[in-house]
Amino acid sequence: MTIYQIEAFLTLASTLNYTKASSVLHTTQPNLTKMIINLERELGITLLFRNKRDVKLTPAGRCFCEEMKRMMEHYHHSVNKAKEIDLGISGSLDVGFLGTALLWQLPAIVNQFRKKHPRIALNLADFTYQQLIKSLEDDSVDIALMPDHALEKIPNLLKRQIFEDDMCLVVGKNHPLANKQSLDLSAAKDESFVMMDPKISQADWNLVSNICVEQGFIPKAAHEANTLNGLMLMIECGNDVSILAKHMTHFATENVSFIKINGYENYFRVSCVWRKDVNPSISCFLDVIEDTAMTY
Repeated sequence: MTIYQIEAFLTLASTLNYTKASSVLHTTQPNLTKMIINLERELGITLLFRNKRDVKLTPAGRCFCEEMKRMMEHYHHSVNKAKEIDLGISGSLDVGFLGTALLWQLPAIVNQFRKKHPRIALNLADFTYQQLIKSLEDDSVDIALMPDHALEKIPNLLKRQIFEDDMCLVVGKNHPLANKQSLDLSAAKDESFVMMDPKISQADWNLVSNICVEQGFIPKAAHEANTLNGLMLMIECGNDVSILAKHMTHFATENVSFIKINGYENYFRVSCVWRKDVNPSISCFLDVIEDTAMTY
């Protein structure tokens, strides 16, 4: 039994006229007759009384007709729903994010997306950098909003840059360098650094270390922090320094100063990252990102 056979039977049941039903179905009357006979043989049920004048549904035919109407409604609904998901019009999208990299922009992005695409369920989850990478690799998130340093080493990822940011030396307000607007990083080569614990975030450790090595010295790691907010608190409590992107001023108190590092303007980049051909709704999310101004 095929969908076309069912539709042919329902059309004939609604018209009770082979000529009219054949015209609606764009087929010949002999072909329609053959389809109905084959359907009855397959089911082992007489669906229609036929004579030279009339076509009527049998009691079994009336029952079958009502059940098939409901089934076809469900069938067409299912097909349309699947098409919408395939086109990205409806469905769900799992978004992972690194909060400190995009926290001040995320509400605007989410609100705009839900306004434009109310039939796509947007599910948000915050992660560490390593957790985000793992989530992308095992498909537990569809798309991630995250710093994109070192992502080129991971295969099968696509990305679209959201914004760029300047790198800054971060010091307490009483530090001798606190009043400077910008500096060469060599001015901090003898300072003690607060670094992210590499067991928590190897990416953040590497970012700071690589910048320092590029400037000719290895940072002296006096303390290790578990979070970036904790790192800034350690700087505020002591006389150590660190390196952070300028947007981290959104999370800093007035007791911490951010000093732009010469030569590292627009060095820190945040991107949308996703695996190719995973979820059609990703394109809708990227369109909203494109329309949302990225500023720090």
